[in-house]
Amino acid sequence: MAPTMTADDITVDAAHLRGLTAYGPGWALMWDGHDVFAATTDLADHGDVFEIIDHAGFTAIHDQYARHDQPDDPAAITTTIADITGQARTRLRQWPHTAQMMAATGPYTTALRPHGIHRHQASRPDADGRHITTDYRITPTGVTASITMPYAADSTAPITIAITGPHPGGRATHSVPTFTVTVPRQTPPAAVAALIAAAGGLPPTYRHRLPPRPRHRLSRNPPLHHRGTSRRPRVGRPRPRLGPHVARRPHPARHQPP
Repeated sequence: MAPTMTADDITVDAAHLRGLTAYGPGWALMWDGHDVFAATTDLADHGDVFEIIDHAGFTAIHDQYARHDQPDDPAAITTTIADITGQARTRLRQWPHTAQMMAATGPYTTALRPHGIHRHQASRPDADGRHITTDYRITPTGVTASITMPYAADSTAPITIAITGPHPGGRATHSVPTFTVTVPRQTPPAAVAALIAAAGGLPPTYRHRLPPRPRHRLSRNPPLHHRGTSRRPRVGRPRPRLGPHVARRPHPARHQPP
């Protein structure tokens, strides 16, 4: 459930920004209706808490005001704080509606995270007010993706997936999608995530998680050379090593009474 709050409740200070800088990418400043705190961005995927700004957004705003020779200039930090606080209070007025959209798109965002695909910003309504669009960053390939789905849970309208490739210079472009496909509304989030990962140029994640299979069964085909010796070890169950104080038991087949 989304927290109840007013626009004047959020106040970001320099300590919050220092903490966000220390944590790095994948973290964001959150508001739970009482306190501002830093947490991983997945905490806000389902609209349970209000996301003020993530690390990438803070870096972009700070770089606009900071001088290259003085990145910790007090004037730049003060301006950055005012900008972040003002934007958060503006978005907070629409938070009840945004929280409902985040709850609808949260399962898809959660399914995309194991592929290394992360939400770029909160979900937003389209111009018609009947669809929700969420943007994602595919960091390893520099590609961006978007999911547009119907706002109503009982709608039968399909889900639209759009992939936009990067510029040759490495910067992503948001102008014309290079790949667009529609899937049924009932498509499971895991299937949607796998389709986006494949279209975005990412290899299947399960191939990287399975350990390599050995060429032979080590218990029956041990290495031919071990510790510099060229003698071939015995094939079969390895014989346990016995200390000098342990007497070896005679083999029953070789020592039969007359």
